[in-house]
Amino acid sequence: MAEQSRNEIDTFILSLPDAEAARAFLQRLESEHPERAARCHRHSILLLRLLTIAAYSPFLAENLLRYPDDIDWFERENERGMDYVKMTEQMAEDLSRL
Repeated sequence: MAEQSRNEIDTFILSLPDAEAARAFLQRLESEHPERAARCHRHSILLLRLLTIAAYSPFLAENLLRYPDDIDWFERENERGMDYVKMTEQMAEDLSRL
């Protein structure tokens, strides 16, 4: 990963409410799931969203690391554009995955 990109990620992590949790999540992601981590680094918005989740919820961060297929799901949602409004049924389905 480029040094500039690493600095941008570190700056973002420092802006999160629990920077240590986000940093620990990133380290574990890189060591336990290096292929997925590399994909996340290539798609920076995906990585930033995962780090935000990790900073706000240790439970969800742990689940993402235990069930890395959920990271793949986030990647697909990111490619589809996560900025659209979902219906209640879609939200319930998404939440049931976690």
